[in-house]
Amino acid sequence: QRAILAAVIRRAKAAGDAEDAELAIFYFEKGKGGGADTNIERWKKQFGGVNAETGKVKTAAGAEATVALLSGDYTASMFGPNKAAAKKNYMLLGAIVIVDDGEYYIKLTGPKGTVEKWKPAFNPLIGSFK
Repeated sequence: QRAILAAVIRRAKAAGDAEDAELAIFYFEKGKGGGADTNIERWKKQFGGVNAETGKVKTAAGAEATVALLSGDYTASMFGPNKAAAKKNYMLLGAIVIVDDGEYYIKLTGPKGTVEKWKPAFNPLIGSFK
């Protein structure tokens, strides 16, 4: 088994946005998630190659999380028959936490206004990670 989708949580849309945001948490066994750089590059491709703002956040367990922020036109699936149409004015706020037993990927994705609405809670959420 390569990945486990641990949770998907809807975050209520901001005024003026058509959709809610989605907070998804994935777990990969140690060495199976690809690491921070590879995943941030993939996320950038989903936004048409835009640059990502990146930083580091310490978790409650003392691990270091890589945090990335991207915005623009978002295409969730880029390949095959499931290729999705780009969603305009979207944002992704993601964190990658690599610990001894595996890798956790936490992504908040949705309309820009909605992600901005929930952004103040994101780093404390990552910081509380044990």
